[in-house]
Formats: sequence, structure tokens, C-alpha cells
Amino acid sequence: SSGINAEYGGEGSPEPDIWGTEASVLLPRNVGVRIAKASLMNFLNILQGFGSILLIPVLLRFTNEHDETRADSCSNAVQGSQFLIFALVTGGCNVAGRILGYFVHRRFSFRLTQTILSTIIVICFIVMLVDNLEHVSVIACAMGAVNMVYSMTRLSLKIMECDIGFFGPENVALASGIILGVGHTGAIAGTIVAEAFDPITAVVVFGAASVLLVLVSMSMREYSKS
Repeated sequence: SSGINAEYGGEGSPEPDIWGTEASVLLPRNVGVRIAKASLMNFLNILQGFGSILLIPVLLRFTNEHDETRADSCSNAVQGSQFLIFALVTGGCNVAGRILGYFVHRRFSFRLTQTILSTIIVICFIVMLVDNLEHVSVIACAMGAVNMVYSMTRLSLKIMECDIGFFGPENVALASGIILGVGHTGAIAGTIVAEAFDPITAVVVFGAASVLLVLVSMSMREYSKS
């Protein structure tokens, strides 16, 4: 009883139970904080997810332009086997991530998995910066891992987005709408970063967003599945 009262702030409007009688519904505390944290998580997650997909051809063109072995006029275009790399990284890795995300969601807590997976993304961006975006193989492996991990995080985030127990039955519709809207803003921001910034700056921005996502994930103590 004391644990429930600590987590929820009081009674909301009565709702009928399975027998047709009215029962009180407890409303969670700090709903605004929960919505703000979840929205920020969704914004950062989708920013790096959408941005990383668009960033792959940008990085491939960048390596082609700085490859001294290429002297043709099309060196700034994605060519040949690089299309296969693009397909595997954006398609294959995302599909694999969705499947793995199901098993991770069932076996591990939300806060632990989101923190660890976001940390892996940070490491991938650091690896590309250390390599100075010189090798296609490094870019393919790092961005493949980023896309796979991003897909692994999406299942748990989508479930949290409409979790009645987390936001309360009276707030879940509003919370879901806000989180979804902020997420779309993240997609726009990720697109702008990937296309408008130079490749190295874009990698730095996505890496910084991932660091912030790690911190927000660690703070999600309110989520009952944490």
C-alpha cells in the first residue's frame, strides 16, 4: 500500500470494473516529468535513427571524394558495391535489430537496455571519428551497428509511448500524442543534420545526441519496467 501511494499521487475519476461497479483509478505522480523525459528520449532516438540512415550515403561520398586512388569525375557519387553496403546497413541491419529487440525487451529491464544500447551507438560514432571517416569498411560496420541497435531500442520505446500504467489512463492519450509529435521533430532535425552539416560535424552531433540519450535513459527510474 505504501509503495503504491509513493508511486501514485491519488485517486482519479471512477471507472467501472468487470462487474459494472465503479472503482477508483490511481493517477501517477509527476506526469509532466514523465512525459518530458519520454519525449526527450523519443526525440533523441529518432534523431539519431533517421539521421544515421541518411548519413550513410553522405559518408560514402565523403570517402570517395578523399580517396586518392579515384581520379574519375564521379568520385563524389555512391558507386558499385557501395549500393549493396547501403542496402545491407539500412535494410538488413534494421530487420535484424527489430527481431533482436523483441528478445531483449522480454528478458531485460528498460533502463538497462536503453542505456547499454545507447552507449554502443556512442562508441560507434567515436570509432568513426578516430578513423577520420577514411575507410568504407569502418563506416559500414559502425553504421550497421548503429542501425541495428536503433531498431532494437524502438520496440521498448513504442510500448512506453502508450503505457497506461506509466502515464495513467487519463493522461496516456495526451502523453502519446506529445511523444509522437516530438519524435517527428527529431526526424526532421536528424534529416537537417545529415544533409546540411559536413560529415564530420554530423557524426559529432549524432554522437553528442547519443551521449545525452544515455543520460536520459539512466534517469528513467519512474518507469515501472526499468
